[in-house]
Amino acid sequence: MRTLILFLLVTTGLNSQTSIDQDAKNLLDRVSQSFEAAKRLSIDFELIIRFSESNQEIQKGKLLQDQERFRIQIGNQEIINNGEDIYMILKDQNIAQLNSAISSIESSEADLMNPRELMKMYKSGDYEYGIVGEEDVDGKRVVLVEFKPLDRYAEYSKMRIAIEKTNEQPVYCKIFNKDGTQYTLMMTKLDFRPTISDTSFKFNQSEYPGITLEDLRID
Repeated sequence: MRTLILFLLVTTGLNSQTSIDQDAKNLLDRVSQSFEAAKRLSIDFELIIRFSESNQEIQKGKLLQDQERFRIQIGNQEIINNGEDIYMILKDQNIAQLNSAISSIESSEADLMNPRELMKMYKSGDYEYGIVGEEDVDGKRVVLVEFKPLDRYAEYSKMRIAIEKTNEQPVYCKIFNKDGTQYTLMMTKLDFRPTISDTSFKFNQSEYPGITLEDLRID
């Protein structure tokens, strides 16, 4: 749960002379449209948490999404949203928490690990953003788009999204926290046409021996 909450710190930063870069907006429009057109998504990713030059933690995860339903697996945690209810599964604590998907904070946290939602962020009006350069990542040439929150009291400094030039797909999203910690969501495999079973979005308690289900829904 701690890892997911940290993603609420998502933000962005860019050069002081930049507000909204039209080239960046055009690029993000195209990327966002490709995600919106995909009814299903499968994404393998790595979450890299860097505390210092010599101290970092790497967690591998997977996202499956079909319309509004999704399933995220990362470390000892899982989130399953079936469109009506959302299950937060904490394997190391042998607890599964059940909430309404509409009002659940877990759903909002999960959205921030979802590239489909991240690519809509620029439309909110809460950020300045612009293209700040290019770099090579694992042999891919990427365009760097950085964002800065308009809220000066935000607890974070900036976020950088790297988008591959050839296919205009996101490669990573990097978050710069004000305490010096950096969080990088590296997308290692992205599939816009996966085969996903409906069972992927169903919580089956028998698959988690010894786990206790806590129903936190409010009637």
